[in-house]
Amino acid sequence: MRSTRWLWRWRSSPLRRREDVAEAWIILVVRVVVVIGGTVAGLVTARSVERESAAQRVHRHPVRAVLVSDAPHGVTGDWSTEAVSRPGCAGRLPAGPPVAGSRWSTAA
Repeated sequence: MRSTRWLWRWRSSPLRRREDVAEAWIILVVRVVVVIGGTVAGLVTARSVERESAAQRVHRHPVRAVLVSDAPHGVTGDWSTEAVSRPGCAGRLPAGPPVAGSRWSTAA
């Protein structure tokens, strides 16, 4: 009860200007729009990501690769991520991709 009397007292205050009241309402509306808009944008984004992930899961399937022959002699290069991140390598990959015979099959 005491707080309503305190709020009511400000309604007829001579220090309350129309511009201040309008500014307070504008700020309140902008904050509500930002909160609701942010929530809606987040939900729409989450739904879109879930839909895209589901579509990717449908089109992808695990496969197994079996190496049937070794890479030819003379092919050098360490393709591991540790080798590429070494200071001397400076982020460069080896000269060519490793070539070897392989056989692909779907997971049973």
